[in-house]
Amino acid sequence: MKKTFVFFAAIALLCLNVMAQRQMERLDRGLIAAKIGSTNNAFVSWRLFATDPTDVKFSLYRATSATGAFSLVSNCSSLDAAHTNCNVSGGAGTNDRYQVAVLVNGTEVERSKSVSVWQTSVNNNGAYLEIPVSKPVAGTGPQGGTYSVYDGTVADLDGDGEYEVIFFWGPDNMQDNSKAGITDNVYIDAYKLNGTKLWGAGKYINLGPNIRAGAHYQTFLVYDFDGDGKAEIIVKTADGTTDTQGTRIGNTTAYRNSDGWILTGNEYLTVFEGATGKIIDTKPFEVARGTVSSWGDNYGNRVDRFLSTVAYLDGKKPSAVMWRGYYARTTASAWDFNGTALVKRWTFDSSTLPSADKTKYEGQGNHNLSVAEHNGKDIIITGAMAINGEGKPFFSNGTGHGDAMHVSKHIPSRAGLQVFRCLETSPYGVQMYDATDGKILWSVSQGDDTGRALCADIDPEYPGNECWGSGTVDIHSAEGTRLGSKPNNLSINMSVWWDGDTGRETWDGTVIKVSASAGSGNNLRTYSRAELVTHSGATSIGGTKKNPVLQADILGDWREEIILPTTNSSAIRIYTTTMATTHTGVGAIPSQGIPTLMQNKMYRLAATWQHSGYNQPPWVDYFLGYNMTGQVPRDNIVYVGGSSSSSPRSSSSVASSSSVASSSSVASSSSTASSSSIESSSSSEEETPISIPQVAKTPSFKTSLMLIDKTLVLKDLPNNAKVEVYNLQGKLIFSSGESLIQVPTKGVYIVKVKF
Repeated sequence: MKKTFVFFAAIALLCLNVMAQRQMERLDRGLIAAKIGSTNNAFVSWRLFATDPTDVKFSLYRATSATGAFSLVSNCSSLDAAHTNCNVSGGAGTNDRYQVAVLVNGTEVERSKSVSVWQTSVNNNGAYLEIPVSKPVAGTGPQGGTYSVYDGTVADLDGDGEYEVIFFWGPDNMQDNSKAGITDNVYIDAYKLNGTKLWGAGKYINLGPNIRAGAHYQTFLVYDFDGDGKAEIIVKTADGTTDTQGTRIGNTTAYRNSDGWILTGNEYLTVFEGATGKIIDTKPFEVARGTVSSWGDNYGNRVDRFLSTVAYLDGKKPSAVMWRGYYARTTASAWDFNGTALVKRWTFDSSTLPSADKTKYEGQGNHNLSVAEHNGKDIIITGAMAINGEGKPFFSNGTGHGDAMHVSKHIPSRAGLQVFRCLETSPYGVQMYDATDGKILWSVSQGDDTGRALCADIDPEYPGNECWGSGTVDIHSAEGTRLGSKPNNLSINMSVWWDGDTGRETWDGTVIKVSASAGSGNNLRTYSRAELVTHSGATSIGGTKKNPVLQADILGDWREEIILPTTNSSAIRIYTTTMATTHTGVGAIPSQGIPTLMQNKMYRLAATWQHSGYNQPPWVDYFLGYNMTGQVPRDNIVYVGGSSSSSPRSSSSVASSSSVASSSSVASSSSTASSSSIESSSSSEEETPISIPQVAKTPSFKTSLMLIDKTLVLKDLPNNAKVEVYNLQGKLIFSSGESLIQVPTKGVYIVKVKF
């Protein structure tokens, strides 16, 4: 008999985030265990969610054999939200397995799946997981090229709460846009963390002969665009693109000229099913190339400068933004995916703007972009300009094109976000400007093209992120004070959160800790560098840029992982830290912890755009560095997609605001908040009164309802159950198979459990 059980719930909350809830993927706890150096000790870490109660606790369990029972690790019991990692003495055996339990008010509400220990430690400060990968067959293209792993990203393609790794296979004859040369085809591939080639042996998305291989040509977006719990892949395609099933787009004609540039032929935008690599829908690419010379030259260099990002243009749901051009004509188009078709939202084209705006918005973009929220909706920032969520001009400070940029809260005391970037044209050098209006806050000039710039909080004596650039641009405070000279070989490419404190390290093929001390002479500070982790047997990508395939918070606690290919591209490695976090002093973790960075709205989108053009590190939209004050803000997110209670992510919370509850209770429709009743939609079902936090159980209905903080906890939810939450007007506000529910606002709700 199909049954429905109904709970009436009255919830009182103190405060709410007024911004709209953003759709977000459901993740599991990302539990990892890794051997620490040459010891037999294990470092174990896991995710704190933005939706977890602020007083959540964690307990770690260990089994010492493949079939052995799990026992509580005594020194890793009832850890608070700030402690999402723990060292286990003697716990790095090849048969050791771990689980993490989530406790709310002392009650276990979730248990993760079990994981074994990564055995490949590095320099006592890191470890890696190696995933063998299968190259496309060499020698089949027009130039007979061989293949190496190139740019990539992560997303949940199959809906199991775990990220897959998606990346390009690039041929060894890839070209920069400015250089002639015919290239072989580019392929897209996907792997699960357990090593499974997701689409099957020998199967790839083949972009075909009319997508030239090179850093500025190939850009994809991998994200759950339609909210079904599984990510799609959106990428620029052309005649000859083939999916994993052999379905081809258009004809097989190769349109490249004798110098390798592709200046004619059809251009498309295609969405592929992430789990299978099958084509779902294809539309003409916008904006089309049109007249080649309108983009800045007449031979094919600047017409094909592409960028892309995911953005929440309405503040709620993700859209794909495809960017073309930034040296002269500058364009973008925004697309939604409704589950079956790509639907264009808008087009931005500088050539159609009024003459005054055209001058301001042409030639202002970078080789990269970023996304930031403004009044609840995303804007897209590139170089000296930004457009808003409606595809309209937002600001331009007119200082032209550059190669690198970093958008974050660099200056903690200043409202909003700031942009630090370098300039390729006069006055050259670097600048810090306000991300709201483009106003330049400070700048440093030098005599020629400044090709790189970087920020990281490397000095606790000065608030905010220190910033520097290539050439003669020394280390400056976030507010523009020159602090000191750069140490030899200081990275100007990437910065990474790696060690245990809240400061940030640098990465230039090696994880580097930068230390600061009192300076002398014209240097206020002296800086030195020390290696934390090297990557023997692996290599960076991007030539002199020395980029990883991806840098992001992929697993474990809030620190970042680095994905690199092995030197022969026979495998990819995911490197992670094994350094315990700091809880005292200038680099202390806030007491309510740091949620996974992938649930920060700006950082998660950075993982989608990181590979575009010249790769840049991801940033959060709050200050994460030394001497943090207060708690980390938690974004107002709502999870999408469903799962059964047997799923490893089944206890993931339904998102709410960052607020905490002052009180909460369950009540029947006619009672006070001290009791509740279970009501049945069938006369054969029992009714049993309960008291909070007592549980209700009957012979036919084993699920129990408890109230913990602002969270409704349904324990022993049947595998096939569906939970629905309605307001008193009967409007459905949430539906899923989840066992933790956080409601969006105070009031009375009806909670129905159907199975």
